[in-house]
Amino acid sequence: MKPQEEVIIDLEPGKSILVKLLSVGTPDKEGIRIVFFSVNGENRFVRIKDKSIESYKEEHIKEMVEYHKLHDVEWDIENGKPAKVIRERAEKTNCDLIIIGSHGEKGLRAILGSTATGVLHDAPCDVLCVRLFTE
Repeated sequence: MKPQEEVIIDLEPGKSILVKLLSVGTPDKEGIRIVFFSVNGENRFVRIKDKSIESYKEEHIKEMVEYHKLHDVEWDIENGKPAKVIRERAEKTNCDLIIIGSHGEKGLRAILGSTATGVLHDAPCDVLCVRLFTE
């Protein structure tokens, strides 16, 4: 359904309800979104776990692991700001070295990229920045 679209749902002979989608919020960092709708003119909302985002992330990582033949690599999905999550994970696992790709934006970020720059600041270990090339 699209916002403002209405649907009549027949519950049983002679009894139906009118459902109108009002709006759908964007998922928060846990993948929860709020959906606002009305049933027979009475406004309601529901919190929904957006599983499609998590399953998409997991599928994408599995494809990358397969494509690059990284079958002996451990991986995990964490939500949050990438630089902060990487630094926290490195600290939690007593990491010796973070290897991160870089690509340009502007200023210092033109050399490293915003995530690489963020990881570099306050990293609990050495950081190796690898230049990424596009084909």
